[in-house]
Amino acid sequence: MGQFYRFKAITSIILLFLFVIFCSLAIVLFFAAGWLHTYRIFTAETPVAKLEISPLKEDEKGKYFDVTLIQVIGVSPLAATFNPSNEVDNTLAAGDAKTYRLYGDQVDVGGPTIKFHDYLTFLNFETVYKIAYIRSEYSDAKVEEARTPEMTRRFDLNGGYSTWRSIQEDIQNNTFRGNILKLFVANIPQLNSRGVFVTDKEQTLTLCVTEEGFLFCNKEI
Repeated sequence: MGQFYRFKAITSIILLFLFVIFCSLAIVLFFAAGWLHTYRIFTAETPVAKLEISPLKEDEKGKYFDVTLIQVIGVSPLAATFNPSNEVDNTLAAGDAKTYRLYGDQVDVGGPTIKFHDYLTFLNFETVYKIAYIRSEYSDAKVEEARTPEMTRRFDLNGGYSTWRSIQEDIQNNTFRGNILKLFVANIPQLNSRGVFVTDKEQTLTLCVTEEGFLFCNKEI
């Protein structure tokens, strides 16, 4: 009889030990999955456009380059929710390629972005954005100041971004809409862009949108 109780006690201890190990592993896996999800969400890079930049050229007006833009996505799906008056045209639909000639020796592309509060980002609410312009500039300030009107400096894309000013004004002025927006967004709309120098080599770049805004990333389209 004593051996029976001893065996039962040992079995109970073993089962309890296995239960503790199982629970510990479950907790570790749960937190590991949560960490991986958080890491993925806050470091995600989503390709939205490809830029093909020609080598730097020169004519009688000055140095210039051609840039071909191919958009994967030009406007965030949630953009209209925050800015119903936002103007969107079809001059550059997703997947279309369009080439622009710009005078300068550096180029940047971007537009307004809105970042959600972290708890919404964790729930897969992605940064609101719009690719709204592509523009150039001369790195030499004296050359830039000498620019003439016929030396094209900027092209608006997807209808531009002028109507996004009202969102910032509503947030700053604490209007009813502004206070509602504050429940969801972490900051005022920011004009976010990424640029590079134009060199004597052809460049192909991928523009990505991240939790912090636009970024040239090492992803293929």
